Amino acid sequence: MVRAVRTFDVVGFIYRRERARLKLEATDPIIATYRFCNMRREDDRVSIWIANNWRTPNDNHPDLWFAMCVARMALNEIETMSELGVPLPWNAERFVQVIQSRQERGLRVYNPAYMIATPNWKGPKYLFLASMLLQPLWENRAAIRPTTMDTLASFFKRLHACYGVGTFTAAQVVADMKYASVLRGASDWWTWAAPGPGSRRGLNRVFNYPVDQSWRDETFLEHLTKLLFEVNKWFPNSPFHAQDLQNVMCEFDKYERARTGEGKPKQKYVPFNG
Repeated sequence: MVRAVRTFDVVGFIYRRERARLKLEATDPIIATYRFCNMRREDDRVSIWIANNWRTPNDNHPDLWFAMCVARMALNEIETMSELGVPLPWNAERFVQVIQSRQERGLRVYNPAYMIATPNWKGPKYLFLASMLLQPLWENRAAIRPTTMDTLASFFKRLHACYGVGTFTAAQVVADMKYASVLRGASDWWTWAAPGPGSRRGLNRVFNYPVDQSWRDETFLEHLTKLLFEVNKWFPNSPFHAQDLQNVMCEFDKYERARTGEGKPKQKYVPFNG
């Protein structure tokens, strides 16, 4: 029987990272030195801002998903999103004007945490985002928007099929939208996740497989579900869903690379900054 042999290591990592989030002393020297994402995405500073300012006030808007695309695929920067305002309805000219204005003032426009590729594009990134990525999404919104009949997987599939929308960014939009009323009742709310390179490596470590072993998506999800069941025994009052555990796997891989000397995370830890 396949068994997550390093469950306890994952649980310990979660507890130690949570200590840092809760502004307790970081007792782990690696966590005290390097920056690791929060264990639950909803605890991130940007996610909290998006929830409070864009998602919750517009919970019943049929195209809230598009606003989440602008937030995650294009900007992910609080000051830029605040200046832009909720992009419903979509106004490409205003989007371009806000970004041009911020650049002229020497202000940061994008958060590098979510970098979207601009293949074979020679002009400014904001023009690619406005004309090649976001405008087509808006024009096809009736076919893309989620409904209460959707699963997370079915909404992800439609979004991912759109030009310029990668697996990672599509999954980030799903991670936001699962807390909106339209997808809150999705049958796979707890169990769906889209694998990424870091989470694949992290899950390999947990199951004692070769670190770079490839996964079929179905097999990845089966193993993640096994681990989810074991991890949640330790968190009965605040259980993880699969997308957050997928994120934990990515961070666990970063931690293990630092612990074993395979590599170092790029960013240093800033105490009590979440």
